[in-house]
Amino acid sequence: MTTKSKIVTVLGLLAGLVAAGGAAQAKVLEHIVFHDNTSVLSFDSSVPLNCPDIDPFATLTTHATLNGFQFTNKSTTNGDVRSNSAVVNIFQQNGCTGEFFFGGGNLDGGFTQDVLKSAHWQGTVPITSFSGGPDGVVVMDVTMTGTGPVTTNQQHFRFSIATPDGPGVETIHTNGKSVSALISSFSLSFNGVAVPAPADGFFFSEIAVSKAGTMELVKSSK
Repeated sequence: MTTKSKIVTVLGLLAGLVAAGGAAQAKVLEHIVFHDNTSVLSFDSSVPLNCPDIDPFATLTTHATLNGFQFTNKSTTNGDVRSNSAVVNIFQQNGCTGEFFFGGGNLDGGFTQDVLKSAHWQGTVPITSFSGGPDGVVVMDVTMTGTGPVTTNQQHFRFSIATPDGPGVETIHTNGKSVSALISSFSLSFNGVAVPAPADGFFFSEIAVSKAGTMELVKSSK
């Protein structure tokens, strides 16, 4: 099943480009094409701890979110720009001691994605503490596989702009697709302690792409 939505917004009309019997003509100032792959895995996991005198049901609880970004920007003025990064945020609490850690970090080159088919996080991520304690480190090798129906969306914007050389028109068009995902392999540790893979129902996952999005700047040329 495919869900489609289209938003068309007209913020302004530019009559100057077609006025005066064609005396004014339009030309492209800049053309930008975006290709953006993004994935997210957010999960909860826990392991039992042995402190019966304090809490016989105590656990080491982990909540973590892995985000992946793979971006390409092709511009007529700036050429090709590419980036690839993994972002990790983690919260962990010890039910025996009450101690907790909350922090985050990122790793350039730590994420790859095959369109809507799969997503992969791999590498060692330095984690900065947000909770005031010492910093930590996450070692990860996690793969997701896309599954389920594809959700699609389209957006198109057209509006008039003012430039130093005269009036212009800017248009922006994007196409996006996303799917849910399953965890196909999972290996993650925090400060040398393995975090077990989450059980079904205890994680949210999505693989998404945004491509063929374009932006054009057009001005009046006499």
